[in-house]
Amino acid sequence: MKRRFLFFCCILPVLGECGSGGSGSLPENRYGDTVSCSFSHVDMPSSIESLALKDYPVTSCLVTDSMERIVGYNYRLHSLDVIECKDCPPVRSFPLKREGPDGVLTRIKAINAVSPDSVWLYDGAMFCRVDFQGKVHERILPPDDGTILVETNYAMHTAKLMYDKKGKSLLYPVLRNDSVFVDRYGLRERKRTASYFLRPSLCNPDNSTDYADFRFPNVSMAEGKIIYNYPYESTIYTLDLSSGEYSAAGAASRFTSNTAPRCDTHSDYSAWQRYGIENTHFYDVMYLPEARLYARMHVAGTDFLTDRPLLELIDGRDMYLMIFDRNFRIVKEMKLESHRYSCFTGWCALPDAVSLFVSNSLSGSDDERLSMDLIRPGH
Repeated sequence: MKRRFLFFCCILPVLGECGSGGSGSLPENRYGDTVSCSFSHVDMPSSIESLALKDYPVTSCLVTDSMERIVGYNYRLHSLDVIECKDCPPVRSFPLKREGPDGVLTRIKAINAVSPDSVWLYDGAMFCRVDFQGKVHERILPPDDGTILVETNYAMHTAKLMYDKKGKSLLYPVLRNDSVFVDRYGLRERKRTASYFLRPSLCNPDNSTDYADFRFPNVSMAEGKIIYNYPYESTIYTLDLSSGEYSAAGAASRFTSNTAPRCDTHSDYSAWQRYGIENTHFYDVMYLPEARLYARMHVAGTDFLTDRPLLELIDGRDMYLMIFDRNFRIVKEMKLESHRYSCFTGWCALPDAVSLFVSNSLSGSDDERLSMDLIRPGH
């Protein structure tokens, strides 16, 4: 079917133009009925000896037998830590090996937990399927004709390693010939079986590299669609894998700026760092399947003060949570409590909630226990 680019219908005026260098307006926004959200708090037992982190930047949700777990990569111990979301049982830690037949590199960028015996990891070189005992069952070296963009980085982008159970395949974003694609790797065929082009941002139709660390899209997948968005602007894009149709939704915040200007340097990393602090950063779109809603975190830009430590600037930024219905109408946006959560991608999507690790250097608390807040929309 011929690909068509569809814009969602709109009921409100355009909330902002594209940043400097853009070539048009962002899609207008659709607002649905506002939903309420409930908050609950979970403290892990203080007797957990294996726990070394207060927050986990790289996570995946695993649901088995009605039990919800967060599988997080512990970069200090090089382990998978499994956190139960209910009833506060101890956190279990499963070490990964660094060398030998079960060796996994220590730069885990993504986790996709399918079952306790099938946890897919991307270690910056290969896709590895491991179990909770740390045994490697499969290794896949992806085709070398592009740059793998799977990443979880608070200053860059969050692009998932996706698993399609029905199609028995892995999907992951790739930079090839200066364009971004999502490649499908068939686990039966042991080769790439499809490649899906991701159209550039409306603010950046020429796919310019002038957005510093914000250049590449956040990428996820849900309900048969590839869902992607660029850190430097609010618009959410989708590609329906069945029909080949592209869509865009404005998804603009009412609290922050919704586009970033182009960065004026390609080589000065200190300028890139400043750019990342001063501009709003939109993170990946997460699906909450039981709630049939989507969620997205973003942080506001702040003044870059050279007399302040970088961590203080990062942890001092205002954080926001946006909730969308299945048509990406905005049904909730809230500012989160200041100095409470980790900007280092310290959150995870659950079937009906967003979990946020309580961890912030400016909180004034010396409590080293792992704790989480669960925000459940529609309650």
